[in-house]
Amino acid sequence: MVSAKMLKVSAPLFLAVFILSAGATSYSVKIPVKARGSGPLFRVQRQGKWGYMTRSGRVVIKPQFMDAEDFFDGLAAVQLGDKWGYIKESGEFTIPPQFDSAMSFDAERASVKVNGLVGLIDRDGRFVVSPRFEEIRRFSDGLAAVWLDAKEQRNGHIVWVYGGRRGFIDRSGKIVIEPQFDWAQDFSEGLAAIGVGGKRDAQNNVTTMDGAKWGFIDQQGNLVIRPQFDEVKPFSSGLAVVWDEKVKKLGLIDRAGNLILPYEFSSIEPFHEGLAAVRGPQGPGYITPDGHSAIRAGGWDFGTQFQGFGVFTEGLAPINQGDSKAGFIDKTGRIRIPMHFNWTLGFSEGLAAVKVGNRWGYINATGTMVIQPRFFNATSFVDGLALVDTGTFWSYIDNRGAVVFDDVFRSE
Repeated sequence: MVSAKMLKVSAPLFLAVFILSAGATSYSVKIPVKARGSGPLFRVQRQGKWGYMTRSGRVVIKPQFMDAEDFFDGLAAVQLGDKWGYIKESGEFTIPPQFDSAMSFDAERASVKVNGLVGLIDRDGRFVVSPRFEEIRRFSDGLAAVWLDAKEQRNGHIVWVYGGRRGFIDRSGKIVIEPQFDWAQDFSEGLAAIGVGGKRDAQNNVTTMDGAKWGFIDQQGNLVIRPQFDEVKPFSSGLAVVWDEKVKKLGLIDRAGNLILPYEFSSIEPFHEGLAAVRGPQGPGYITPDGHSAIRAGGWDFGTQFQGFGVFTEGLAPINQGDSKAGFIDKTGRIRIPMHFNWTLGFSEGLAAVKVGNRWGYINATGTMVIQPRFFNATSFVDGLALVDTGTFWSYIDNRGAVVFDDVFRSE
């Protein structure tokens, strides 16, 4: 049996990060964009402490936490003092603060860190896996990648973690695929990418991915595609993106490892609504899961007309011609919303954020401006609300443009 190794990538915080500048000083602000699929409550902040509100803007959990995540499986990870625990939607602790860090629940399991090592708990706070891993990633296809026996090297405040072995566990905590590979990604469509080799130190520990080769295993740990690619992405609609370092281009393989699109693309995005945005020798376009062009530069002359395509959401995809012209096309390649905007985000819940001049507003699927451009920044709608920058603070608005909560970061 062959096991997979996993990449050490921090778990997502579901926060948008905006870089601001004041004179010669730059700083970042983390905006609590609600994660899709999360519970009904939204995060708000008062005097540097986090709490939660309803969709109507009523604060139901008093701001009191140093940090807080969205609700998943009915629980939210929150930081009180220097420890993390989990609360219910009533605001009561169901798992008291006791962890050095904590991730959101996923499939009724959550990874937590204690004394530098990560374990897995259930919704009652009981350890399913005692803290012994460097990392436990999210569950996908019923398995989660784990990182064991990592090495640490410290240089002042910087801690470099490397080496070790990766494998996979199931929800019961049982090791299903023994840790034995140098790198691994999450399972997708029944296959997980595994990497072998890389740059090594004097003790033969793998320190970076430089020179590693990637292949794929199945959920039993059997090698399905031998390690041969310089880099890979997870399978999407039966295809996986692969990278050739020599030509520095991307290609596509099928589940047998056959190269069905040659190494001639500079970008290939995951499939959304049956199409994947690509940029190849004929310019930007889209392909179908069989690798055929659906909307392409040659057939539609998009290579000269458009400079960039986005992913399809709700049947439409953003297109742009530089930083000054942006609009939307449908799946036939027809321009449905003319390029009247300076920039756009994709559609979400029937609305898309668009930039006109230096202000953001929202349009519907016909291109009608339903929320006039008056914001300095904007995010997509999630569960009926969107976060917008009014120029002095960030606020939640509803799909009519009415302010539901006027200052997410109010200090008084």
